[in-house]
Amino acid sequence: MPNFLDSNHTAATSRPGKSPQRPTKKILCVTLHFDDSHRPIRRRNKLPQGMGAAFLAGAFSPGLCHIKTYSEVYSGPLEDEKLLAWPDMVVLTGVTNCFDRMLQVTAYARSKNSKVIVVAGGPAIRAFPRYAAPFFDYCCTGDMEQLQEVVREALGAEYATREMIPRLDLAYWVGMHGHVETSRYCNFHCNFCSLTGEKTRYQKYDLQYIEKQFLLMGKRRTVHFIDNNFYGNDRDFFLARLALIDKYRKKGFFTYWSALVSGDFFSNEENLTLAAQSGCTALFSGVESFDGNSLRNYNKLQNTCLPQVELIRRCLSHGIAFWYGLFLDVYSRTIDDIQNEVDFIFSNSEITLPGFLTLPIPLPGTPYFNQCLERKAFFPATSLRHLDGTTLCMPPVSPLDEVVPFIRRIQHLKQQRKRILQHALGFRRRYHAVLNLEKMFYALASNALLCLNTMHPIQSILTKRYAPPSHISTTEAFEKTYAPRFPVLSRYRSHFTPTLLTDHQGAVNEALLPDIRSPHPPPPHTP
Repeated sequence: MPNFLDSNHTAATSRPGKSPQRPTKKILCVTLHFDDSHRPIRRRNKLPQGMGAAFLAGAFSPGLCHIKTYSEVYSGPLEDEKLLAWPDMVVLTGVTNCFDRMLQVTAYARSKNSKVIVVAGGPAIRAFPRYAAPFFDYCCTGDMEQLQEVVREALGAEYATREMIPRLDLAYWVGMHGHVETSRYCNFHCNFCSLTGEKTRYQKYDLQYIEKQFLLMGKRRTVHFIDNNFYGNDRDFFLARLALIDKYRKKGFFTYWSALVSGDFFSNEENLTLAAQSGCTALFSGVESFDGNSLRNYNKLQNTCLPQVELIRRCLSHGIAFWYGLFLDVYSRTIDDIQNEVDFIFSNSEITLPGFLTLPIPLPGTPYFNQCLERKAFFPATSLRHLDGTTLCMPPVSPLDEVVPFIRRIQHLKQQRKRILQHALGFRRRYHAVLNLEKMFYALASNALLCLNTMHPIQSILTKRYAPPSHISTTEAFEKTYAPRFPVLSRYRSHFTPTLLTDHQGAVNEALLPDIRSPHPPPPHTP
């Protein structure tokens, strides 16, 4: 009998009202997560949290459906046998490297209830719809509203809502942080972004729809706008949303807000002035690199409007904290080059430190992925699970025996903690006059996270139980995270095997080739 892991969660539940004649259907919506630590840990302090499960729950009629949601980011791996045996329909979503978690949870649910209907969606399903089709009852390759069509077909028209409003009341993981979406997709086309691969177009939401989210969210300390690009390509729409934000802020729904914006936002300083006046406490922007050549290679031209340091200084001078991530592009730059960039950032108290450091990820369907395929760059035995930002899946520029220790050091930054603390002190001295206590807290959150990355108690305990990662896809071992946590039917044994992108000789997995060669998806339903 395999061991059990206690996820220590309480799933959020929506109970149906009185519904004559029609039987109640039990629905479980799950946001899946494979942690880049390769351990089954929770990320309760992650901001913003994934909201897929709460948004998808909005497809189901609350009068006829008993709905529960679960977030693996917040609560850890879903391994509750009673919860997995409970639903009539399971709806699964997650980022690309979570595809195998979809398979695992499907095996758990079907082993407990052979009649359960499993619906899967997200970037991996959109990238490999033909490959995914045999594993699930429905594969959703479109926008989230496609789930309403699935509900009508699988359960009956009465079980689907007419308007898909997110069930923010079921997002038990958000705490005092509200999460609202005001637009969808992005107007830029970075070559590493899954949105580029899916050829999506920026979409604006109706202001009344946004207001409904504010009302459902209730009063929170901070609201995080989870748009792919909050600024977008319509400044009038941006100004209208600021007016709406100001309206609900004055009503006491929240005090501060944050959002993700593209680099062009900072070119017009009035944008920052208006954002600060409406209560903006922090902005996230994908800096990725301080190297201009790298930005052009990523087709991230919106980040070349201003020098990166000037962009960050401009944001901070308006009293708004600045968050960003940094690419450790060992595939196109030497270790010395990247280390010099990291040293420059850590020694510059004019700017914030990056909130996370990641390897570039060749997400299936993106231009970057296709370029890597053309070069036959992927290591043998690379799986979708390896596309996590911490595992090398292609040869680096510098020698491999130098790159792996560098990745390990940069993940933990044990030798940099003194510099991180010194940076925080210098940053506070420089900006204490323009950043109040709360905004200073947000600005320095990256310093704290970088320092405390290896001090998490659960991380420390699990490190003793799990072999240290090799950081190379060919040699990375995932035995424990692929072992069933309780008995499942033998016909689902393959659900606990990593989905290979390349075989053990380095050739592309033949089962994925139909999707790679023809990106047009088949119909969503699998008989």
